[in-house]
Amino acid sequence: MRIENNIIIDTLNYTDDDVKIVDVDMDRYCEAYNKTIDCDLCYDSMMCLTGSFTISSTPELSNIKYIEKARRICRKCIFSNI
Repeated sequence: MRIENNIIIDTLNYTDDDVKIVDVDMDRYCEAYNKTIDCDLCYDSMMCLTGSFTISSTPELSNIKYIEKARRICRKCIFSNI
């Protein structure tokens, strides 16, 4: 994990120390969306992609062509593991 221009980048490669210090309110580059998203969209998407909410409850997810790939990415992300 690294931070560039106040955006968390490379959220799939992180250490245990990163998990302890990550700022959950920062914007982050999301591998599932292939763009920078804010913490609210990240949380809503994570809840949908991990099965807690329905996919349709987050309209932005309709733009993702391969939802199963997005689920795998989301499960590996630092924000799913804090």
